[in-house]
Amino acid sequence: MTDKQKSQDTWNITLMALYFFVPFYGLRVAAENYLVDDDLGIGYTVLFGLVGGIAVSIYLTTLQSRTLKVKLIGLGIVSLLVVGVNILVK
Repeated sequence: MTDKQKSQDTWNITLMALYFFVPFYGLRVAAENYLVDDDLGIGYTVLFGLVGGIAVSIYLTTLQSRTLKVKLIGLGIVSLLVVGVNILVK
């Protein structure tokens, strides 16, 4: 494996983790603020995990073969959606 390929694999793993973590944690914070509850049930965790999993599956099916710039733009769009939900909740 070359250094360039290792770097590409590292970016793919990092982006895939961010595509899961951003919606999962962002929607969890929004739900905690909306419900005024510090400890959400397991059902909410599963629901937000499902949303994060859908984001990762979209990343793997449509964005995996694209350039790094397109992947980062997609992550920015996901981040803006989560921020928008949090702003609407507050």
